[in-house]
Amino acid sequence: MAGIFGNTERAVYEIRYSVWKNVAVFILCLGLDLAALLVLLSPSHRDWPSVAGALFFGAGAALFGFRAFGRRIKIYADSQGIQDFRNRYGAIAWSEIGSVTTRTVKGITYLTLYFRNSAKWLQRSPSWTQWIVTKTKMKMSATISLQNTDVDERQFVRFVDARVAVASANG
Repeated sequence: MAGIFGNTERAVYEIRYSVWKNVAVFILCLGLDLAALLVLLSPSHRDWPSVAGALFFGAGAALFGFRAFGRRIKIYADSQGIQDFRNRYGAIAWSEIGSVTTRTVKGITYLTLYFRNSAKWLQRSPSWTQWIVTKTKMKMSATISLQNTDVDERQFVRFVDARVAVASANG
């Protein structure tokens, strides 16, 4: 394994949500929620936009607070395969992946894993995904979002590319 990885690359990734990124958004949402609540307390501004703002930013604060302090593993990758605990595919062996594409949209990196045997993985997909894939005859894939995670995205993409390349060369 030392021949495949350099000194800065790891052989196992346990990716969690980033504490600092989520705490920053949590504080921002909490501050905006408090501002909306202060507007609601004034007798002249009790209208539905203030209520909607308070509910929206309160929900955002709850979501990002949960993400900031929830330290469960979201994505696990090692020499055997990869698993995104946020979807229903389970563990995916590197030999099951035909190719990988990476896309960055507005600063968020997405990895798309294209399966070799689409029929096997299509059964594990939500019904709407099954319908779209069968109607459009597109390749079956799993997309992994690296938004607000604690990983060096470029290093992780290199790790995934290397693992898929090794698995393709071996079988």
